[in-house]
Amino acid sequence: MINIARIFASIRIWHLYKGINIILSIKNNLKLFYIGRFYNMFLPSSVGGDAYKVYLLYDQYPETATKNIVSATLFDRLCGLAVLTILALICICLSSFTYNSINLKPLFFGLAFLILPAFWLLSKILFKPLLPKFTIATLLSVIVQMGDMIAAYLLLIALGVHNYFIDYLTLFLFSSVAAVIPISLSGVGARELVFLMGYDYLNISQETAVAFTLSYFSLLVSTSIIGLPFVFSTKINNNPTAKDSR
Repeated sequence: MINIARIFASIRIWHLYKGINIILSIKNNLKLFYIGRFYNMFLPSSVGGDAYKVYLLYDQYPETATKNIVSATLFDRLCGLAVLTILALICICLSSFTYNSINLKPLFFGLAFLILPAFWLLSKILFKPLLPKFTIATLLSVIVQMGDMIAAYLLLIALGVHNYFIDYLTLFLFSSVAAVIPISLSGVGARELVFLMGYDYLNISQETAVAFTLSYFSLLVSTSIIGLPFVFSTKINNNPTAKDSR
């Protein structure tokens, strides 16, 4: 399920590349995507793979401005983050946290409602060439995050969790938001910290929460290793003469 979600994530960035006139085949785009996943997982912070993809694309598509490649890469990450945050805010409204803090529900729902319009306005200002791709990128982000939530749900069942799924999924989503912030090695530590903090506010087992985050991280590592063979063959340009024509 995680790999299925990643395939939809690769389709999202493929559409954004098309928006800046970088036309990749589905195969080469998926190859580039998993190269980025591999470096994001094993380089310090969670953006090393994104930087390497920018380098590869500019090296092989020199006619495309670097700022456009950076914009497409940043838009892709922010779009996923926006949808992730919306789902996290909706889930916390349905979690046990709001049983004793019912007055916070309107605040969380209001924030969830405002995020997408705010992101659209930001895109109109900073990512205007990519604005026509806003709708498809957002829909694909929803599919990606829902796929990850299904994978998390199945993992919780495997760990013997029988109730309070929303509480676990709420922390899973907020921990994923924390993992996006490039302050640790691929989110290691950030995920666990969110779960440990949430233990005091939600009906979850601390041991199960830590076991869940470590198990989920192991799944992410296993899917990212798919990119290792492609690291040694980084030609992703459909036109073999493109570099030579500079």
